[in-house]
Parts: sequence; C-alpha cells; structure tokens
Amino acid sequence: LAKHVFLPNQKFSFFNDGKKILESAISSEPSSLELLFLRFSIQSSCPSFLKYNQSLEKDRKSLLSGVKFLNDKDLKTRILTYLITKSNLTEAERKQIQ
Repeated sequence: LAKHVFLPNQKFSFFNDGKKILESAISSEPSSLELLFLRFSIQSSCPSFLKYNQSLEKDRKSLLSGVKFLNDKDLKTRILTYLITKSNLTEAERKQIQ
C-alpha cells in the first residue's frame, strides 16, 4: 500500500505496518525460506534511509544454504534467479548454488 499513497507519512506508516507483519511471521516460522526470501528481497530494494537492512547477510546465508533442500520448484527457481541476478554473490557462493 505504501507504493500507492501520496503523503510521505502515510507511506512510512504503511511500510512500518507491513514490516511488523513480516517480522512477526518470521518470528513464528524462523526457518521458512519463503518468508526469509520475502524479507531479503524487500530489504535489498529498500531505500537506505528506511534503515531496514539488518538481516540481509543472515537471510542471504540462510537462502544459500537452504535453497537446495526446497521441494517447491517454483520457489526454488525464484530464489536462485533473484540471488544470481540481484544480489552480489561471491564466486564461491555462485558455485555453491549451481
């Protein structure tokens, strides 16, 4: 919703509400790669002034180590594609997921 409102304070309010919902869901299911991927992709594309980037490294490591165990082929493809194209993987990490 934050993307579709005009006033900055409304944008920030919607952003914070969504952030709380996502963090609550991750607290309930900390090993859910789908939720970690959602948070990772949001934090990767969030403007730095929002200061929502604390979990980037931890989530990236969790995604890299857990993606090979996923049974959901669509989710696995989405995570791998995002990691390869949008995140700065080291050469060792690229080899790990290929």
